[in-house]
Parts: sequence; C-alpha cells; structure tokens
Amino acid sequence: MKTIPRSVVSFYKTHPIKRFKVFGKQIEYIRAGKGRKTILIIPGGGQTAQSNFALIEALEQKFRVIALTIYDIHSVDEFCLIINALLKLEKIYKVHLYGLSIGGLLAQSYLWRNYKRVESIIISHACTPESKTYKNKIIRPLKMLGMVLPLTSNRLIQYFAKSSAGKIQGWNKNMPIDETMSKPRNKELTNYFVKEFYEKYFTKILLKSWVSIHTDFYRNEKFTMSDLHGWSGKVLILRTDNDPLMQDEGYFAKLYPEAQVHTFYDTGHLTFYYQYTKMLKVINQFLFSHTPRREQLDK
Repeated sequence: MKTIPRSVVSFYKTHPIKRFKVFGKQIEYIRAGKGRKTILIIPGGGQTAQSNFALIEALEQKFRVIALTIYDIHSVDEFCLIINALLKLEKIYKVHLYGLSIGGLLAQSYLWRNYKRVESIIISHACTPESKTYKNKIIRPLKMLGMVLPLTSNRLIQYFAKSSAGKIQGWNKNMPIDETMSKPRNKELTNYFVKEFYEKYFTKILLKSWVSIHTDFYRNEKFTMSDLHGWSGKVLILRTDNDPLMQDEGYFAKLYPEAQVHTFYDTGHLTFYYQYTKMLKVINQFLFSHTPRREQLDK
C-alpha cells in the first residue's frame, strides 16, 4: 500500500490508532468522542477498529467510542480480561456493547462475565453456541483450517480468502451498496481498509485467533437466563433472514425474551454494506429510546 488517500490520512489524524500492552500482547484500538456514556465496538472477523469508521463517526457525536482490533487473542476469557484492562486504562466503568459476528459472540460472553458493567448490548449477525448453522458453517471449516494452517503459506491463505470471502458471507451482486457507504469518500476509506486488512492483519496469527476463539465459544460457553438475574440492561438483536454463517434458530428468544429485534432481508452477513443507513437508524432508536419497539423473535 504505497499511496495513502487523503481521506485515510484525515481519518487517522482525528482517529489515531492507540496501542497498549497487556499479557505480553499489543492491542490496537481507537478512542473517539467525548460523550458521557461509552459504547464499545467489537468488530467482526474481517474488520479492524478503523474499518468501523462509519459507525465510529456516527456514534462519536453523542458517545465516547472505543473500537478495538481483535488480533492475537486466543480464548474468550483472555478477550474479556483484555477488555477490562482497556477500560481500566481509559478510566471507564460502564459501557454499551456493540458486537458484529465474532464480535457479537464475544460481546455476549463479556456480558455474562461482567453484566454489572454493561448498560445495553447490540448483538449483530451472531448466535449462541447452540446454533447448528454456526456449527456447520464456521466451527467445522475452522477445525479443518486449524489442521492445515501449519502447512499453508500466508500468501495462499490470502489468495483463498480474497477470492471466497464475499461468497462465504452472502455477497449479492444485485443488491446496491448503501447510500452512505457508496459516497466517494466512504468508498475510498472502505477500499483502503479492506486492502490494509489483508496486507497487515490477515496472517496466521489472526487465523489462529479465529480458530481458538470460535472453538472456545462453541465448546465452553454456557449461557442461562438465571446468570443475568438482576441485570436491567437492554438488548437489541440485528439479524438477517438469509445469513449464511450465523442464525439464532430460536435460542435468542430463550436468553433474551425482552429483546428488541430487527430483521434485514437479503443482505446475508453484510448488512453493514447494503443497509448501513437503516441499520444506524435502528441502533440510534435503540440507544436513545426508553420504549423500543419490539419484533417477535423466531420460536
């Protein structure tokens, strides 16, 4: 990546990547906004802190925003301890959580361990450990990946990922990109951060993190309503009717019976790109409304 576009330089100038060391690892994150309340953005597997630029810029107007990059983290417990270390560093106690995909899994795990610190949670395109779709489309392929990873080069892995990522996530060439994300500046930022992700972050270290976190979540996480007894926070579930990777399959209804739910249609695992504007509107209504509208979860 030789030439850095002006839009990227400008974004990094106002949203510099911060780093802190914990458990012998260097964690990257972005801190923005000066709101009284904090929202913690936990990205999806193919994202970084900076690739969530649109969400950061939208929420920093009223929140303090913390967005981190998941890298070189190998268990759910380790992730939760890292989050607590980061919040301690930033002198933050209570947070609103937003987690997409693997971030949605980790957000739930953090809630169950630290519910007194969580004011609300937004679970986007995620599931519980019991999801059969999750087992078939993520756990089984990652088990195979874990076996061949030591024998595979980074270059081959990157080639395969670039050529198949869209298909795996349900890319729909007939679906127009969201009006906000398709603006020239935002397209430029998106394209740059995608390239940056593959060139800088998409390594065996990241893939080992995916394998370890997903395996740990699937095998060891056990969520029950009784464990959240006394928690008065709100839950928003963002889902899609044709997500090829994660479906709640009725389990969310048992864990979060009072959740607000919004279903998007025909956007696969990529609603962020197809209907970002609508998604942001739903998120804002949830965060700022005391009486959120509810949609019945699938039984």
